[in-house]
Amino acid sequence: MPGFTEQQWDAIETKLSQNPQKYGCPIRRSDSVVVGSFNALKLGKADDDKKRWSFLKRFASRFDLLAIQE
Repeated sequence: MPGFTEQQWDAIETKLSQNPQKYGCPIRRSDSVVVGSFNALKLGKADDDKKRWSFLKRFASRFDLLAIQE
């Protein structure tokens, strides 16, 4: 599975920064717990792809509890 180019990652990060809820990021509220899950297989081979890990870290930080499967 080919990865994104540097320019594509920059475009993804920009769009996500502008409107995270549009792309599935939960709204954080002080009176709730945000739960999420994702399939690690869908990440592909991410051994040395720093942008991919940065994106995952950014997305995962929006949850209180995160389930990873596969």
